[in-house]
Amino acid sequence: MQSWLKEAYGKIIPFGIRQDIKGYTRWKQYKLLRQRVSSDGYSLKPYDDLHCIFIHIPKTAGISVCQALFGCLGGGHLTARTYQVIFGAECYKNYFKFAFVRNPWDRLVSAYVFLKKGGLDEQDKIWAREHLDKFDNFQSFVMHGLTSSDIYCGLHFIPQCEYVVNKDNEIDVDFIGRFETLESDFEILAKRLGVSANLSKINHSQKGDYRSYYNDASAEVVAKLYSRDIELFDYSFDH
Repeated sequence: MQSWLKEAYGKIIPFGIRQDIKGYTRWKQYKLLRQRVSSDGYSLKPYDDLHCIFIHIPKTAGISVCQALFGCLGGGHLTARTYQVIFGAECYKNYFKFAFVRNPWDRLVSAYVFLKKGGLDEQDKIWAREHLDKFDNFQSFVMHGLTSSDIYCGLHFIPQCEYVVNKDNEIDVDFIGRFETLESDFEILAKRLGVSANLSKINHSQKGDYRSYYNDASAEVVAKLYSRDIELFDYSFDH
């Protein structure tokens, strides 16, 4: 799908509906991932083996968590709604479902720095050239490049709540860890899953204190755009 058409699709079709469509149209592909590891390192087989589902929200140390617990990349950035389609309602209900969240102001800076440095693949580089390079700095990007529709056009900027809610817009996971308490929350998960694992930092963006990237105006923009994340996960600018 051409980038402009994909972007229009992202703005017209609600995010949750797009996730349902993804689950149904790629069902055969995901069925294979429940049986083996793909050539690029993704697999849902460990989820069935451990009777769990990890919902990997971008820029919340998900790659590190996946590699430590499963030895692969899991299912990638799929939502609770997509997993309900893939595994079926009964299986999804019985599996232990978990995710990690992060302070929205911090996460936005991390995503910006990550993409400006080239991201993870060619798709990230193309997105950064089209959406970030026209702004002189982070402040300019926040003030002029982010809107309530724009944040749904880039994988790394989609509100975190969208990944963990069901069709009724209610949180539908059993455990939500925090990036800010990653190590202790990871220990809880490893014990719950019966896995002996060590967590290492992978795909870490060096950026310094996220608060230094903001002024009052840009901080307020993020507060409005990610108000539901802030409310649901109890974050503040300094927390």
